[in-house]
Amino acid sequence: MGLTKLACFYKPYFAIMSILFISSFLICSCYLIFEFQKASAINDYNFGAAGDWGCNSNTENTVSNMVGKSPSNVFGLGDYSYTSTGDCWFDRISPIDSITKISFGNHEDDSSEGFSGYVSHFGLSQTYYSFNHQNAHVLVMDTDRNSYSSGTSQHNFVVNDLQSAAQNPSIDWIIVYFHKPMYTSPNSAHSGESSLRSTYHPLFDQYGVDLVLSGHVHSYQRTYPLNYNPSSPSNPTRTSTSANDYINPTGALFA
Repeated sequence: MGLTKLACFYKPYFAIMSILFISSFLICSCYLIFEFQKASAINDYNFGAAGDWGCNSNTENTVSNMVGKSPSNVFGLGDYSYTSTGDCWFDRISPIDSITKISFGNHEDDSSEGFSGYVSHFGLSQTYYSFNHQNAHVLVMDTDRNSYSSGTSQHNFVVNDLQSAAQNPSIDWIIVYFHKPMYTSPNSAHSGESSLRSTYHPLFDQYGVDLVLSGHVHSYQRTYPLNYNPSSPSNPTRTSTSANDYINPTGALFA
């Protein structure tokens, strides 16, 4: 297993924030890291993120990798036990359970897949919500259980939440995560969610979202910084050609 520098964002005077992106479905779990520039006023911190976990030895390797990096929070990107309850997954993530915050995937979004158990276990009142950690704002969306179309409760929540975060002078980073991706390379199993993309990527541009994480496609992919392209939504506008380092880039990275 190796550590690969995925991308560096620089916004002078703000804290280092790392994202450990860990894949359970690989035979050898791997993790990648986003690094952010340090400020003396805020302590360094990192977040772990993984989707499509399963209940097996790879799951345990994923948890061990995360524990070794002492994340402040773990982002669950959807699809956990792949069984009728979340019990086996809850058991395996016990070392990080208290710091894990989940989004809902298509394998836990109804009663036959343990939906109520996930809601109860994580003390959720809704499948979309947000929280802050130091100078980072994190928005969790639902691509599977609740409608996200324009005018719905979730859409209204997202608009108000992002507007509030963008106007908050103490927030320097905005991260969004959900299960199904807006963009993905061509593959036989899944495609990017076009309605999700057309509804929310313009909002992400408007309110300065920095990073968007998702699961569902069982392979690792990461974009350049992207702006929404209204004339061809499936072909977003790349705002940088750098493969590694970005200085306060325009647009969000999608991983």
